Amino acid sequence: MTESPGKASELLQGEPDAARLLQWLRDQGERLPLSRALTRGAVVRLPIDQAMPIGCEDRAQMRRLRVGVFFRSTMTGCACADDPTPEPEFNEYAELEILIDRSDGTAQVRLLD
Repeated sequence: MTESPGKASELLQGEPDAARLLQWLRDQGERLPLSRALTRGAVVRLPIDQAMPIGCEDRAQMRRLRVGVFFRSTMTGCACADDPTPEPEFNEYAELEILIDRSDGTAQVRLLD
């Protein structure tokens, strides 16, 4: 589980929508556990391309969000400096669980299997 220093208070209001989720996830950047979800590439390419809310569970002390994340990866070190071929990019997908503490707005992010 990854502790996110960024406040997630904006995700506590109303139903989660893709635009707010995407912006929050992009703000977290490298703090997200996306490298453990890689299936084709070796390095995560940021920013995240798209976020899709899958589920939301509200409890008294916290909100649990399940989010599908579409992003890209690449294989580094595949081309020589003078090779005109661009590095290949691969489409990747991961599902994350975001637990948001209602008392202070802090979030924990976990990669789902």
